[in-house]
Amino acid sequence: MTISSPCHPPTSSTLDNFPASRIFSPDVNRNLTGPSVRVLTWNILADGMAQNGNFTKTDPSDLDWSTRWRRIRDEIQQSEADILLLQECNHFEGCVVRDLATLGYTIAIHQPKADSPALQYGAPADGVAVFARAGVFRMIWHLKGGFRLPKDSALLGDGSIGGDEMNQGYIIAELVHKQTNRRLIVATSHFKAKKSTQNDLIRQHQAIQMRVLLDQVHRERLESLLAEYAQQPLWNNNVKDLKALPVIFAGDLNCEPSSFAVQALLTQRNDLMPLQGLWASLGLHAPTDYRGQVLGSNGNKVEGGALKQVCPDDVPFTTWKYRNGLGGEQCRIIDHFFWNEAAEVRTIARMPSRVQLGKDTGLPSACYPSDHLAVVCEFQV
Repeated sequence: MTISSPCHPPTSSTLDNFPASRIFSPDVNRNLTGPSVRVLTWNILADGMAQNGNFTKTDPSDLDWSTRWRRIRDEIQQSEADILLLQECNHFEGCVVRDLATLGYTIAIHQPKADSPALQYGAPADGVAVFARAGVFRMIWHLKGGFRLPKDSALLGDGSIGGDEMNQGYIIAELVHKQTNRRLIVATSHFKAKKSTQNDLIRQHQAIQMRVLLDQVHRERLESLLAEYAQQPLWNNNVKDLKALPVIFAGDLNCEPSSFAVQALLTQRNDLMPLQGLWASLGLHAPTDYRGQVLGSNGNKVEGGALKQVCPDDVPFTTWKYRNGLGGEQCRIIDHFFWNEAAEVRTIARMPSRVQLGKDTGLPSACYPSDHLAVVCEFQV
């Protein structure tokens, strides 16, 4: 199947059924005051991969890139996010950078896959991307690269970097919030796709590498800032700020909250910076069934509580699709947020329901341009 003409928005309105702007759940922490930062993470579904993704219940016209890009752009605009952490982002050098700049996102970083599946369909290479509003932030530095294959054949270890580079990559960036002059580290990645025992182990290793990288960056930046402030008069007044260097990591990890990869990110270790996870903070610790349906300890669907305020359906999900030959219906939580103790979540955008998204069609649909939902959190800075 050929891909659509790149970067040309549709001439007629295609947004009649598009969901209204999301409302945010009641404040998770009502004690937080002062400026906040809104962060969006979203696998936007790469051009080329959408048209060839075996989405059996999706109208082909809803897979056209020009149609989807307009809807993606509108969803981003409605989110009013300050920082965008995107996965499966292609057309970066074309319409993506150009159009997002008109919304104020002029800080832009891209890490394309070395062997992107989109290339075989004539589309540009997809990868992860970070965007930020230049009116809110200035960027200090960024680091990007690919995960490395582990040194041992069992795909286990301590996260040390070695071996050949994998196709999956990451971006880590340090930003300064202009209003408060506080620094913030943000990161995104897209872990190995498809279910298998080997891929589970690869994702676990990628999670370990990511956590080690974040810890190393956090330590090095704190040491650098401490040395910098030590040269300034009255630097002791800034010690509190130096100890509070927020780290936010989000992306499509292709695995559920109960997976080994997620647990590798959350497990407390004395030698690594502790992280908290969005879904665990909402009370989602239970395993899932073969479709990704979340099960309680008695085998029932999870109901009520903080999770229900964010996910209106009985089965919470961040991706929902129907595919031939790939397990039929897939309805799972595989998109995640993690943060360290210096970052505090203020509120979370409520996810749209199945009815809003097209009821029985799955994603993408006439109401939503990707097979993943955008997840949006607001953090105290």
